[in-house]
Amino acid sequence: MYLCNKNSKILIMLIDIHVHTKLHSPCSLIDPYSLVKRVKYLPIDGIVITEHDYVWNQKEREELRAYCPDVFILFGMELNCKRSLHYLIYYDLSITDINLYEYMNEEDMYKEVNRCGGVIVAAHMLRYGRRVNVSDVARMQVNGLEVKSTNITDEEMSLTLKFANTLNLCTTAGSDAHQIDDVGRFYTSFDFDINNEADLVRAIKAKACRAVIL
Repeated sequence: MYLCNKNSKILIMLIDIHVHTKLHSPCSLIDPYSLVKRVKYLPIDGIVITEHDYVWNQKEREELRAYCPDVFILFGMELNCKRSLHYLIYYDLSITDINLYEYMNEEDMYKEVNRCGGVIVAAHMLRYGRRVNVSDVARMQVNGLEVKSTNITDEEMSLTLKFANTLNLCTTAGSDAHQIDDVGRFYTSFDFDINNEADLVRAIKAKACRAVIL
């Protein structure tokens, strides 16, 4: 997708980087095959499937991509850690020895993701009235903050944006879709071409992305 100015074309990619399916997220109603058929007709360039505490295995990924090869699909996970905070985790899926699991201690999670060269985005961290201040966020070893999704109110978005600006963290948005109609409602723009999970990681580390807030 291109945005144009009077001097040049600027390539950006628009990706919904937070989507759940019922294959591995029991709280989701979305069939993965219905998902990719829908994405084909949305004004975004692709999605990242981020199941709860699970990354699709290679066979599952290949089967879904083969079903709809013209839809761009990446994979990550949403990890529920010990303090019930949720983190979106993205890493190069050629790395197979990563050890992440539900209710993991946050410090261990930070170390493991860093060891594997991945990135961490704090997801909907103010949900359910959770009280968080800038010092709390500074202690989180995250690369970015999710500032908009179907689970983030406008008030929560404003405060999360302030945290991100104060701490110089990148911002992301994703639908956090658990039902098909929510897919693509919110998304992140990337400043260069994303071809795989490793590119996604590089973009977030470089802060070459931002939440699209309409």
